[in-house]
Order: sequence, then structure tokens, then C-alpha cells
Amino acid sequence: AHTRVVFCCNRPCQEGLAAALKDIRTGVSNYITELKDAYSRRRDILVCGLKDLGMHFAPVQGGYFVMVNMDNVNVPEIPEGLVKNEEILAILKQKKDWWMCYWLTTEF
Repeated sequence: AHTRVVFCCNRPCQEGLAAALKDIRTGVSNYITELKDAYSRRRDILVCGLKDLGMHFAPVQGGYFVMVNMDNVNVPEIPEGLVKNEEILAILKQKKDWWMCYWLTTEF
């Protein structure tokens, strides 16, 4: 049995990461830049859509998470019998943003 928590990945992963970082540092690979640009484009599309909807949100400062004010969002009522688990139903009734996420992922 393990008595210590492992704080690193296995050696082959470490060697692969070291090679990738070397390629990035020497300019052989643009992976980090391409990844950053891809997430920035996705974030910008989301922010643009939120603006078009007239929603208010905190300024985005480098990440791709957007904190949206849900006060003026009209989310449909939770249909009777939709959520079978009473604990989850109680949370969804208290947390408008949770219900919004649940609704979006089940309806769309």
C-alpha cells in the first residue's frame, strides 16, 4: 500500500513534457500560443454574445471564465417531476445560476 501521496507524474510523461517545453522554448512549436489564441477566441465569442443579450458581467482579465450577473435573467420555472432527487431539486430552487446551467445542458 502507498503511504505517501505522489506529487508528480511518471517518468515517461516527465520526459515528454520536457521535450515539449524545449520545443516551445526554441520556437519549434507554437502550441502554447495557439492554445491561448484558441481559448481567447472562444471567450471573445461568449463575451460578444453576452453583450448582445444585454447581460452584465465582470471584466475578463486574462482567463476564459466569465462571471455573469444573473439578476435580470428570466429562467423558466422548474417543471414538476423533472428532477427526481430532492436534494438536487432544493439546491436548484435556491441557486438560480445552477438551475440555469442545468436547464441549458438538458434543453440544448
